[in-house]
Amino acid sequence: MASTEIGHPTVVVDRVSRKFDVPVKRPSPSGRFGAHLVDSLRPEPKLTVHALRSVSFVAHAGEAIGIVGTNGSGKSTLLRIIAGLDLPSRGQVTATSQPVLLGVGAALIPDLSGIDNARLGLLAQGLAPAEVKDVMPQVLDMAGLGDAIRRPIKTYSSGMSSRLRFAIAAAFEPEILLLDEVLATGDAASVQRAEARMDEIRKRAGTVFLVSHAAQTIEETCTRALWMNQGELIADGPAVEIARAYRWWAWNVAQGKTELASELLRQAVDGSLQAELDERTPIQEELTTAGPSAEDEVIEAGTRRTMIRLSCSALGRPLTSVAAVVRFPLQLGPEVKRWRLHVRNYNDRAEASGREAQLTGVWVGRGWGGTFSAPPTSVSGPIQLSASGREHVTEWSQVPIGGGRQMMLSAGVVSHSGSVQVSTAGAWVAYGNSVDAEQMEALPKMRSNVQVPLVWWLEIELARETPVVAMWGDSITTGVGNDLPVHDAPLAQWARANNAIPVLMSAPGTGMVEWANPRDWWWSLYRRQRPDVIVHFMGQNDLTRNRTLDEMKERYLGTIDKIAAYGVPIILVSLTPAEKKGEAVAGVRRDYNEWLRSLPDPTNSGLVTHFVDLSDLTSQGGVALRPEFTRDGTHLTTKGSGQLGVLLEGPLTQALGMSEAETSRQLQ
Repeated sequence: MASTEIGHPTVVVDRVSRKFDVPVKRPSPSGRFGAHLVDSLRPEPKLTVHALRSVSFVAHAGEAIGIVGTNGSGKSTLLRIIAGLDLPSRGQVTATSQPVLLGVGAALIPDLSGIDNARLGLLAQGLAPAEVKDVMPQVLDMAGLGDAIRRPIKTYSSGMSSRLRFAIAAAFEPEILLLDEVLATGDAASVQRAEARMDEIRKRAGTVFLVSHAAQTIEETCTRALWMNQGELIADGPAVEIARAYRWWAWNVAQGKTELASELLRQAVDGSLQAELDERTPIQEELTTAGPSAEDEVIEAGTRRTMIRLSCSALGRPLTSVAAVVRFPLQLGPEVKRWRLHVRNYNDRAEASGREAQLTGVWVGRGWGGTFSAPPTSVSGPIQLSASGREHVTEWSQVPIGGGRQMMLSAGVVSHSGSVQVSTAGAWVAYGNSVDAEQMEALPKMRSNVQVPLVWWLEIELARETPVVAMWGDSITTGVGNDLPVHDAPLAQWARANNAIPVLMSAPGTGMVEWANPRDWWWSLYRRQRPDVIVHFMGQNDLTRNRTLDEMKERYLGTIDKIAAYGVPIILVSLTPAEKKGEAVAGVRRDYNEWLRSLPDPTNSGLVTHFVDLSDLTSQGGVALRPEFTRDGTHLTTKGSGQLGVLLEGPLTQALGMSEAETSRQLQ
C-alpha cells in the first residue's frame, strides 16, 4: 500500500471493555412439585461473556489499520463500538467524526434491484436526492456489476453483493471508514478497486479500519495491524510484522501444536516474537529476482509472457539432508525461444518456508525417462536459495524448448541444514545419502516420482498469437493419478496436441472456495497474465459428505466472479464421480451437474460460453468412472486425462475463436 503521512488522531479507544450476560438454560428439575415451584422463582442463570477487555489505542489520519484474530476474539464488537452501534461496558471511544461501518451483513433488500438498493443506501447515509444523482455513476463504476445492477439482489452471488456494499459505503467519502470482512468475497479486479479507494480515503487524511480473517489481506492493504485474542489487544504494530506473527500462530494451532502456539501468544504479548518469525516463517512479498527486474524489462512487440507450472502444491513433510537430482519432462507444443526458471523453497499450503538450500546447477536438453540422449546445455550455475522462502529467478535462456520435442530440465538440489519443502509433479528423481555437491553424479538410478523438492515453474516469452489456455480446479486438473502429474494433466495433453500453452490454476487437496483467494501467493502470479480461455472445474474437495446442493451452488457462485475478472471466455465442466464418497454424495453431484447445465451466465457478461458434460468418462449410469480411466475411483489415469482433453476439444476451439475475434476488435 502506498505510504501516506500520518496526521492528527481521529479515533481514541480508551480502556474499552464489553461484556454480555447470556442466558443459560436451567437443567430440568426433578422430584416433587415444590422443587419445580421454587426453581421457577429463582432468577434465570446467566453466563458473562467478556467480548472486550480494556482495549486501548489511538488511530491517526492517513492510517489503514487491520484487525486480525480468530472468531470470537472481539474484532467485530470493537468495530461496532467505534461506530457507535454498541456501547462499551466500561471505557470510552472518542472520534473526530461519525465512523461509517460496512460489514458483510450490511442490509440489502433482496427483491429490489442493485441500483435501487444503491439509491436507498446513499439516502440512508444522509445524502440529499440531488447528491445521490451526482454520486451514482461513481457507485456503479466501483461496483463493476454491468447490466446486473438492474437485477434483483437475490440473484447476486456473494461476491457481487459484497462489491455493491463496498461501493455504497465508499461513495460517501467518510473520514473514518470501518470495513468488516468486505474484501473476503470479491474477485481480483474488485479487490484492486477497493484497495485503490481505500488509498484515496487515506490520502484525504482519512482513517480506514479493516477486519479480515486473511492475514495476507491485512499485510498487503494496511499500514498497521491490531491482533485481538479472547477480547484482549495482544499486539499492535506494523501490518507486515503482525500479520506474519498471526499467520504463523494460526498455522500451528491448525496443526495441533498447542504448546508452540501458546508460546507464540506469550511472545506476541511481550513483543519477542519477531526473532522467531525471522527463523521460521516466509516473507510474503511480490516477485523478487536475483537477476534483472521483470518490471524494468521491455517486452518485445508482438510477444507476451506467461507461466508454466512444473510442480504444484503438496501437503508432504519437508525433506532433510537432501542430495537429489530432479529432471522434469519438458514437452511443449509451441516453440519457445526465450524463458527462465523460477524456484522457491516454500510450501504455500502450509505457508512455511524451508531452510537454506542450493541448486548445484540447471541444465536442459533432449531426453526422456530421466536420461539425456545427448549432453545437456547448462542454463545456470549454482544458485543459493534463502531460508526466507524468497523465490529465485534465473537469467533468461535462449536455448529453444518446445516444438513437440521430448526434453528435460534438470537440477541438482542439496541442503546441509534440512527442511526442504516439497511439491507435486511428475518428474524423475534420484536421491543420495550425501549432501556433497561433487557427488551428485554418483546418485543412484533415477525413477519417476510424484513429489519433488522445492517449487518450480517457468516464465516463457512467446508470440502474441500463440493460444494460452488455463484450467482451474483441484488434483484432477493437476493430473494426480497420471503417470506424470502436471505434464500429463488433461489440459497439458490437449495443449500439446493443439499447439497451445497450458496454465494450470490448480491446487491438489483443496476446495476451490478455500484456495481461490485473490491474495494467495499463486493467485498473485496468475494476476500478472491473461489467458485466452479458462476452463472452470469445481473439484471433488468441494463436495464433502455433509455438503448440500445449496451449499455447492453457493460455492460455485463464490468462485465464478474471480474467474470472470479475467474477462475471457469461460467453459464450465461437470463434476466427475468419486466412488468412495457414497450414494448420498453421488446424488448431490448429479443434482449439481444438472443445475450447472441449466444455469444462465451468472456473470451477466456473456463470458460463460460452454458446458462440457463428462458423462462419457463414467459407467454404471454415471455413478462411477470407467475402469480404464481410473485406478482409485476418483483420479484419472493418463488415458482418462487424455479423454477429458478430447471432450474439451470442440468448446476450447470455439472459445479460442471468440477470444481471438474480441482481441482483434479491441486492437482496431
